[in-house]
Amino acid sequence: MIALPFLFTIGTAISLFLKGSGLRDSITRSYLVVFLFIVASTECLSFFGAVTSDAIHLIWAVVTLASLAFMSFLLLHADRRATIEGRLGIFTEYGWYEAFFLLMISCILVATLTVALVYPPNNWDSMTYHMARVSYWIQNGSIDVYPTANDRQTHNPPLAEWAILHFQLLGHSDRFANVIQWISFIVSIVVSTLIAKEFQLSLRAQWLTAVVAATVPTAILESSSTQNDLVVTSFCMSFAYFLIRFTRTLSAPDAVYCSLSLGLALLTKGTAYIYCCAIGLTIGFTALVMISQPRRLALLNRLALIVIAALLLNVGHFSRTYLVYGLKPTSQTPLLNDEISPMIIYSNLVRNAALHIGTPIDAVNTYSFRAIAFLLGNQANDPRSTLQTTAFSIPAFSLHEDYAGNLLHLGLIVLAFLALPFVAISNKTTVYCYAASLLCGVVLHCILLKWQPWATRYHTTVFMLSAPFIAVVCSGIRSIQKQLFVGLACGLFAGGVPFVISNQTRSFVELTNNSIFSPGGQLESYFVNRPNISADYKAAANLIVQEGVGDVGLCLGYDDYEYPLFVLVGRHASAGAPRFRHVGVLDRSQIKDNPHLAPPAFVLATKRLDEDKVHGKGRQVVDPCLAADHVLIFDAPTVRIWRRRSL
Repeated sequence: MIALPFLFTIGTAISLFLKGSGLRDSITRSYLVVFLFIVASTECLSFFGAVTSDAIHLIWAVVTLASLAFMSFLLLHADRRATIEGRLGIFTEYGWYEAFFLLMISCILVATLTVALVYPPNNWDSMTYHMARVSYWIQNGSIDVYPTANDRQTHNPPLAEWAILHFQLLGHSDRFANVIQWISFIVSIVVSTLIAKEFQLSLRAQWLTAVVAATVPTAILESSSTQNDLVVTSFCMSFAYFLIRFTRTLSAPDAVYCSLSLGLALLTKGTAYIYCCAIGLTIGFTALVMISQPRRLALLNRLALIVIAALLLNVGHFSRTYLVYGLKPTSQTPLLNDEISPMIIYSNLVRNAALHIGTPIDAVNTYSFRAIAFLLGNQANDPRSTLQTTAFSIPAFSLHEDYAGNLLHLGLIVLAFLALPFVAISNKTTVYCYAASLLCGVVLHCILLKWQPWATRYHTTVFMLSAPFIAVVCSGIRSIQKQLFVGLACGLFAGGVPFVISNQTRSFVELTNNSIFSPGGQLESYFVNRPNISADYKAAANLIVQEGVGDVGLCLGYDDYEYPLFVLVGRHASAGAPRFRHVGVLDRSQIKDNPHLAPPAFVLATKRLDEDKVHGKGRQVVDPCLAADHVLIFDAPTVRIWRRRSL
């Protein structure tokens, strides 16, 4: 049944293709339609408390059959030969250049898909909230807010995890959870070429755009994970694409897909507000300035409708979180700058760029740090613009998805901006406006968000959006264009290979290790970022299963691993026993607690004897989560379990 979403996507894409959209355009539009269906179906099922495996299977079966039936109808009533020859005639223009670029991209996609399918979810944030919230939704049959010590599970935009929820219930496991990001990676690459097409670039330049996008290191690393940066990137890029189209065509379909892209982006990750704002303001304002006076008011009204419709798509999530958290929705460490000033913006620009300049050579990193420290002066660790408990440094070359930088792409972006005034560009207004949106997004990010050492993943959207901009500048260098394209593609592919095969948490090279394919090896993969807790979690889960308890209270810290508990007791993809619930909750989500529930039979608490300052807020020696008389029955270095005496 896991094939149903893919069949629905294929049916929708072919239908759109037969109705007049191009191949890449059809892929993009069908991708947006699928996510719209995920939003609508999840909200509706949750309203009735019916987010169950049977319900998910039924709705996907119905819409898939409808999609395939409509596709068959169009095929029967269309001149298939003329359509295929006319719409796919562009493939006759392919030569060895294009085949070479396609081979590079295919190698990256095949390798990352293999990794995504073999390894279970194991990203740190996924273990604490991305995947944990999915298991709670399955357990509760609803996406409503629930009591939790980690309010990221209930407050953060949920769309990427809603998609995982559907895949988890359809596949009865988390085997396909990583595929959501991988699909979004493909769509982001496709949309980058569509933006390049709007720049009136040649087919060869569009393929170069695809190579540039496909070799962004942070995108490669995340394409096999359950983070959400590539999902939000795909929507931000489609928003930019359809907004560019809409300001040119003023067509209703482009406006609809533009609004849909914006709404889905905002429902996926908070960074979308920054990047979509930058895109919307620059491209929208330019269009208003360039259009003739009689049509200006009409365009302004349509742009306003695009924003309003996008916000309406988020009403469900907005209302649920507002009713619980109010206008101050989170208790986590403040991410917004305490103050806005030219010096803070400057220091954030320098420090965020510095996250991408780490090299494998320690001496180079040392000199880079000294140079950056000289530029920053006393602003290097300004608490007003630095995430609490972190300190600025130049990271070493990393293959970890939370710390890897995009050095080659950063260099290309800088060179592209420097060369932009001196190269020949056929569609200057659109290109310059797009370049301004990139700069605006970077500056807005530095104005709003504090610097943090793992922020490179937040920058993924900017780097993917920059791919068509890099390609358009390279296309303007006509004298050595062919050599430049091939050399650049080869260099970027070579630079991306280590990130493809040696991902620090999901290594393609280690696929030959038989332990990965054994149940024990799969379980160990969940703890790759915190191997020291693996034995304690397994022992605690075994005790819970052996005792056959139906209700387990969790007394966890703000950033403690939670999803592996669901996996170890076999409850990560289905409802049933044991049921987990947070106890001793101190934040606003405690109002969702049911006061009539009896104290849980077992209480499991994590403890952090290392007093980790970054991922702290963990339970230490005293556990204020025991509402009844309990007795300690399990005491390991990182986990304790109590049993209620009355059992």
